[in-house]
Amino acid sequence: MSNMALPVRNSRLVLVLTTILLQFISSNVHAYPDGAPKEACADAAPQHHTTDGEIIEPHEGPSPYSFTVDSKEYKIGHKITVTIEGSQAYGGFLIQARSVGGQEPVGHFSSLPDNAQLRGCMTEDDGVTHTSPDDKLPGIMFMWHTKKDVGTIEFFGTVAQDHDVFWTEIKSSEIQHKTESKIRHLKFDAMEDEFHHLEDKATSAWKTLLRNRTMALEDLYRKHRQLHN
Repeated sequence: MSNMALPVRNSRLVLVLTTILLQFISSNVHAYPDGAPKEACADAAPQHHTTDGEIIEPHEGPSPYSFTVDSKEYKIGHKITVTIEGSQAYGGFLIQARSVGGQEPVGHFSSLPDNAQLRGCMTEDDGVTHTSPDDKLPGIMFMWHTKKDVGTIEFFGTVAQDHDVFWTEIKSSEIQHKTESKIRHLKFDAMEDEFHHLEDKATSAWKTLLRNRTMALEDLYRKHRQLHN
């Protein structure tokens, strides 16, 4: 009786171990399917692991993805648009705005599409990540703004093609803070350019008038000489 029960017990043990192993593999294959964890805030790396527990390193070589912005400058309280661009579909992402040379996210994201969600690091809305591992087409857009001067910034983050293939430290072009003094300076420059333009037009008109008067006087002088010769 005991000899017959032994294979049954072994079969149950194998079944339990197999179930645990499959759950472990599944959890690693679909790591963080509902967005990057808060632990990723520091370096924006996805923290993916192999089935052996080894951390997966970022893919080497140029990234096929980029972050583009619709402005080279930002104003306090005014929103700018950030877009994930690329030539291939992707599953996950994490994006922050950082002061150039800084390590902490700044500003606030809003107006997210359905396949994106806020991922708070320092504040509840200073990062944005995916909601599912489903394939996403390039062109996803977000709005970002700041309530204070945070210096020159850039958008920084990671795009994951799938669990094993991802690129980190993707950066946008730099965006400068447009201060009121800069705005006044630009307005003054525009006014100065317009003044010089009008001055040139006035000078040109004066020269034309002077040339016409000179030609008229010369013509009158020639006629006067003809009458007296």
